[in-house]
Amino acid sequence: MPQGIFFISFFILMNFVCSSFANYEKSDTFVQFENMMMQHQLLAEMNEMKTLLRELNHRFEENESRVESPLTESPIFDIRYDVIPEKCATNYTPINCHEATACTKRNGIYKIQIDSYSYDPFLVECDAKTENGGWIVIQKRQDGSEDFYRDWKDYKNGFGSLPGEFWIGLDKLFALTHYLGSQELLIVMEDEGVNRYARYSNFIIGNESDYYSLKSLGKYTGNAGDSLSHHLGMKFTTKDRDNDEDANNCAETFKGAWWHRKCHVSNLNGKYGDHAFGRGVNWHTFKNYTRSIQYVKMMIRRRRE
Repeated sequence: MPQGIFFISFFILMNFVCSSFANYEKSDTFVQFENMMMQHQLLAEMNEMKTLLRELNHRFEENESRVESPLTESPIFDIRYDVIPEKCATNYTPINCHEATACTKRNGIYKIQIDSYSYDPFLVECDAKTENGGWIVIQKRQDGSEDFYRDWKDYKNGFGSLPGEFWIGLDKLFALTHYLGSQELLIVMEDEGVNRYARYSNFIIGNESDYYSLKSLGKYTGNAGDSLSHHLGMKFTTKDRDNDEDANNCAETFKGAWWHRKCHVSNLNGKYGDHAFGRGVNWHTFKNYTRSIQYVKMMIRRRRE
């Protein structure tokens, strides 16, 4: 118990005691019954003080337990509900996650605006921690809560929930890779407690008239193996838009929209938890074709020389 609470409580207790004994001294002419009643009152008051002290101590311990450890990361920031700290407030909308998190240093959901794409800001998830931060998350798989077996319109516009699973949208992805300078792509994966990553130094996709083709990847680094370069130059294929080189629609056959060739070496939009050959969330050089990866996050940021 803090010293302040202890001394206050002790002072109150002494007042009770002194007051009671003063009354007792004045009552020596009273009958023995009245003296006994005073003693009972004193005991009752002391018991009441004990209860009060226990309650004060319990409340202090409860409040103390709520204080966050400085080593504990605070919940993610969400611009829809949280207020930007006064020291971080600006009079303009950031253009990417590097600007959005430069002051807050917190993962979370922020608004950015790319004038060449739209004068309306839009929400993105920012990763401010991984590899010095500044990442815009463009895709996330983690629990199968979102259906990724969707049509062209959904992949064009984006879908899902930013705190959960989502696809940012091909229109936004085109804008991000064309109007904000050279972008690097980082894909982080985790499965059965094993973490891997794949990194590409110059990620670019085309616009809708070019079927959002995978135009550039740059240099690969990482420990997951390179399962994306095989798809370089391919157009995006969904279950209702067959743009691959196979006789059949690869997105329909393997339950995932992707830059399919004939058909895939990676399929990160595949069916979550499906371990059938080639149908799950696959990265061949990490878990082959018969293991659907449990966690995937795709992120981009302005390339740092």
